[in-house]
Amino acid sequence: MDSKDSKFRILMLHGFATSSSEFHAKSSRITKRITDLLTAEILHEFPDGIEFLYPDGPYIAEPPSGFGENDNTDDASSQADIPFRAWWHGLDTVNRYRGIEFSLSCMAKYIHGRPIHAIVGFSQGASLAGMVCSMLESKNNPDKIAAIRSQNLPVDDYLRLPGQESLRFLIGLGGYCGTLKYYGSLYRWPMQTPSCHTIAEFDAIVDHHLTLQYAHQFCSFELVHYYGYHYTPRDRASVESIARSIPSLETVEKYTAWPAQSIPTG
Repeated sequence: MDSKDSKFRILMLHGFATSSSEFHAKSSRITKRITDLLTAEILHEFPDGIEFLYPDGPYIAEPPSGFGENDNTDDASSQADIPFRAWWHGLDTVNRYRGIEFSLSCMAKYIHGRPIHAIVGFSQGASLAGMVCSMLESKNNPDKIAAIRSQNLPVDDYLRLPGQESLRFLIGLGGYCGTLKYYGSLYRWPMQTPSCHTIAEFDAIVDHHLTLQYAHQFCSFELVHYYGYHYTPRDRASVESIARSIPSLETVEKYTAWPAQSIPTG
């Protein structure tokens, strides 16, 4: 096995108005538990173990009041010198997202030559995770490819990734679908990647129904509810539930195209 293909890579996508370094700190309990539970299972296929990739969004963002990760428990390090980043400009599910096409192309370039096997994303990063997941699943579905192209999304960048297959799992922390009117092609075909989605009881940023809508774009999903606000959960019970939601990788089936479904855009 080529050394570049001997790692199980998990793409870690921060939310709007945060950064890769901040998400690295906030997600450390989740990544540690995933490593503890998954390493033994994947070593025969990926002898170099697990690698977590933390890219930064291509845009600098100014966070609105109350937006971003607001749980500062056990995180004494200052982020004052780190610019806030974003994957695109736009915080709703009504309008077009300015810069999304460039961001998706940048992500394809970032993973080119080092295939990823799973994604963990927070908020806007969780939304991006679903978009990437959907385009990776489009490979054997000409109708889906045509639909995504018609919405001017760079699906061809993902079709040309060497050695890249569909994901083994996806974890969305406070995630949501992109605006269906403009990006509905990504959700018209149910995604077969096993997924887990978290819902915070007091989330005032992403409404619960948006995360539920996002979860239902996947054929297989689990929900983890936790007592808190719009931040990456770090309490022991939530971390354990998230990590244990990952299915046995030997049981994850390869992607085959499913019939399209009707997606409301209103």
